[in-house]
Formats: sequence, C-alpha cells, structure tokens
Amino acid sequence: MDQFFGCGRACGGFDKYFAVWPFFFKNRDGMGTTNEQANLAVVPFYSRSRSVSRDQTSYGWPLGYNVIEDRGKKYVEHDLLWPLFVKARGERR
Repeated sequence: MDQFFGCGRACGGFDKYFAVWPFFFKNRDGMGTTNEQANLAVVPFYSRSRSVSRDQTSYGWPLGYNVIEDRGKKYVEHDLLWPLFVKARGERR
C-alpha cells in the first residue's frame, strides 16, 4: 500500500504541530531515516531548520539576517537583507 502513495519503504515518520498557522509551526520530517529535519517558525520574527546536512536560521524573515551552514556542500553563508548583502565561504564559494 505504501508504494501506491510513492513512499516505498524509505519513508520516515513525521511530527507536526501548528498554532495560528502560518504564524507558528514546529515539525520534524524523515524521522527514522538518515536525514531527519526539524523546523520551527514564528513568522515573521524567527525561523530555524536543522538537519544532518544543513542548518539554516533566519531572524526577521524573509528580509532580515540569515545564517546557512551547508555541511553537504561545505559552505557557510551569512545574508543581510538578502539578496543585497551576502557573504559566503567554503570550498566552491
């Protein structure tokens, strides 16, 4: 039955919570897999996304201050008033 919905056996579990959506939500996706991701947002003040391969934190979303650490692509990026001021460093940046 899972294959009918496109999941197969690789799908992980999830945990989702929201209040006054879309202004506050908290969720975890991919539970039980190798790339679990946790998200938290209090729009427009704060947003956070964490996973094994990437972390992203935003203050004053979407135009405020953002920090992205991508361990898969091996770079760190700092944005202020994106896309006006962007500082990135890493192997290919």
